[in-house]
Amino acid sequence: MKEIVIYAAQAGALATCSYLVYKAIFARDALHRLRRWVLLGLMVASFALPVCHITIYRSPVMVGMGVDRMPDMEMALDRLVTEGPDSDADNPVASAEAGQALSTATLRNLVPDIVTVTGIVWLAGIVVILARRFAGVVRVRRVMRRATSRFRTDEGIEVLLVDDDIAPFSFGGRIVLSRSDWRSMGAEMIVRHETVHVRERHGFDLAAVNIAAALLWFNPFVWLLRHELVLVHEVAADSGVIESGIDAKTYQYLLISKIACASGLSPVANYFRTNDLRKRIRTMKRKTSRVAALKALLLIPLTGVALVAFAQTPLLTGRPVAEKVKIDKAEVVSVDINAIRNNVTIPLSELAEKLEIVYLETRREALFSNGKVFLSDNYIGIATGNPRSFKLFDRKGKYLRDIGHEGRGPGEYGNIYSAAIDEKSQTIYILPWQATELLAFGIDGTHKEPIKLAYNAPKGVFNVNADGTFSFAIVPAFGASPSWVWTQDRTGRVLNEVAAPVGRRMDFSSEIAAGKNTGGFDPFLIMYGNTDNDALADFDPKTGRATPVFTVRNIQSKKPPFYSYTELPRHFIGNYTPGMEQVSETSSQGLPPVHFIVDKKTLRGATYNLEVDELGGLAAGYNFSQGYYIGNWAAIYLKQNLEGILASGNVKDDAVRRRITELNNSIEEEDNNVILLARLKK
Repeated sequence: MKEIVIYAAQAGALATCSYLVYKAIFARDALHRLRRWVLLGLMVASFALPVCHITIYRSPVMVGMGVDRMPDMEMALDRLVTEGPDSDADNPVASAEAGQALSTATLRNLVPDIVTVTGIVWLAGIVVILARRFAGVVRVRRVMRRATSRFRTDEGIEVLLVDDDIAPFSFGGRIVLSRSDWRSMGAEMIVRHETVHVRERHGFDLAAVNIAAALLWFNPFVWLLRHELVLVHEVAADSGVIESGIDAKTYQYLLISKIACASGLSPVANYFRTNDLRKRIRTMKRKTSRVAALKALLLIPLTGVALVAFAQTPLLTGRPVAEKVKIDKAEVVSVDINAIRNNVTIPLSELAEKLEIVYLETRREALFSNGKVFLSDNYIGIATGNPRSFKLFDRKGKYLRDIGHEGRGPGEYGNIYSAAIDEKSQTIYILPWQATELLAFGIDGTHKEPIKLAYNAPKGVFNVNADGTFSFAIVPAFGASPSWVWTQDRTGRVLNEVAAPVGRRMDFSSEIAAGKNTGGFDPFLIMYGNTDNDALADFDPKTGRATPVFTVRNIQSKKPPFYSYTELPRHFIGNYTPGMEQVSETSSQGLPPVHFIVDKKTLRGATYNLEVDELGGLAAGYNFSQGYYIGNWAAIYLKQNLEGILASGNVKDDAVRRRITELNNSIEEEDNNVILLARLKK
């Protein structure tokens, strides 16, 4: 809806400019044919230019090919290799999400906002106006069916005579007159006037401009453009009458005499109008100047200015690093990792919409040190690591309650691997490590009957499908399951499944993740020491088919112990760990991960760093889930970073500096976490 509203606003702005340009340059010219085509061209341009994007390239912000060392939370991805699943460290994906500064979340609030309301009002206006135009067509057709006489002019145009007291008009290639007008002295001039409308097909212009006015009904300048086009039609018809040999004075007297006649039935037809009579008579007396046609050349630079105004600056430049190939009849974006040479700094606003800041309530029972974030329309859930709990907040950050608690009994859990808040059923689902069932709780905290899993889930993610079924994706470690993805009902009956990979190392060093950034379920197995080039796939819960969409060639040339891919609305992103390093006698950790991004449309790509430009370049991390960027900041670390940004003096925008200052002043080091949310652009 937002994109449609933005397009309507852009088209409306161009229509306003078009009207002002026309009035300033062309309105006084007697060349009615030129004015007609200028008006039609300006109207078309108003609707076309917002979607006719040209590309203006910019140099990427080069930060060097070396990747700076990431925070400890990023390196935690690989510590699990030596620490094992029973330690307090989360799994690689969870650790990367639940560090001291940032954590991954799943969904942003989708409550109706002013953009949605505006869009609904705009669409309602379109429906009302188009309905009125359709009703006008019905009225006109009804009058034409009541014709009592018919004949054709010398040009073959059919003329209908009706007994109704109506203003003469032409519609659908025919002319309609009342009998009183036909018997009058000016009948010949009226027919000649309407003949010009039919011959020059003014009815098509009128239909187009009526649709344009309906689409941009909120803009008065569109209606003024329509008025100008109707006036040009009348000037053209007036000129046609005079050029046919009718005395200009006699014709002008006829127009004056018709001022008090009945008005038209509907604006869908060309009527014998007497509107703007003074302008029309002045135009009849004005001599045409062919030099005036040269004014049309002024539209060329004006069009160029408009194109530049709507130009797109690509996020990624250079040659494509990927190609589209067919795998099992599916179109897959295949990237050559060795073709990615640029490294850029990407502002979050390039990928996502306006930043939303949620302050979690600071109460003793609401505090936690780290955690994964799960969101629904009205709630925020935090699967915390210390203490192990699921804390529920409302969308404004008010703490509500803990859901379940740590333990080994019925309805209790240890480490939470995945969760979901399903407001439709008023249920919170929690999937712990080494699960045999999906735990279920009411949003009010009550314990519900758990969902028995068809297969054991050492580590798993899941999706609550629209039809009430559940799709699971797991690490089939140690042969825990014959399948790694399946859909089941609430009783545990398998509806469809995808067999587990054969000949792969599957133990607790492997992980499972699902981005859900494009509305689907896209699980990806992250296997330690994987020597194959795996593909990211979308899983269809109805058919059980996993359709590949993205893969990386030559990824093994980087010798990564881990790599993973995620789909965004406009891009594919991925990362790989280029190696391991020993940090103690008993543990090792991954080298700083390399993050890369590929544009779906242009197939250009780069390695990248991400920053929150709305907060002066705050380090953003790489947390994207279910169509959103979500950052989970401990207040003390957020405050330290904001103070560092302010002290650097690098923020030149006063509005940005004020926002950073206000945010910094609004939090204390002892406060609970602050959640940063930004919906990904479609």
